[in-house]
Amino acid sequence: MQKRESHFLILLRWIIALPAASLGAWLAYILAALLNRLTMGFIGMGAGSLLAKAFIIYISHSVMAAAFIYIGARVVPYYKKITSYVLVGIALICSGFMLFPAIITKNYWAILGDVALIISSSIMGYAVFIGEIDFPEEER
Repeated sequence: MQKRESHFLILLRWIIALPAASLGAWLAYILAALLNRLTMGFIGMGAGSLLAKAFIIYISHSVMAAAFIYIGARVVPYYKKITSYVLVGIALICSGFMLFPAIITKNYWAILGDVALIISSSIMGYAVFIGEIDFPEEER
């Protein structure tokens, strides 16, 4: 016989979903950037080169968007698929807000990162839609 969660824990999981997703996305970004810098150093490629910097920015931002959506959808107790769609929307809206000042100030690295966020968020939304990423629902 399975133990049911109390109403307080269910409410708490809904409340901490967005902060947990944001924190997890930030940690995923830091980890992806760090690991890319280390592995590029191992193969002899300088992390300051143009190609290496573009790769690190693109991959780190892509991992951040995917982690934001996945972690947020895993934290909530119910409606995981719908929640992942909402998180995709939040990620796309935030990316759009960040893209505008990057274009105005001509910060091309920020534009590349924002484009990576938009593409990765869209791919995650599509993957959830076609069932590639499945979130098992918990019993109520």
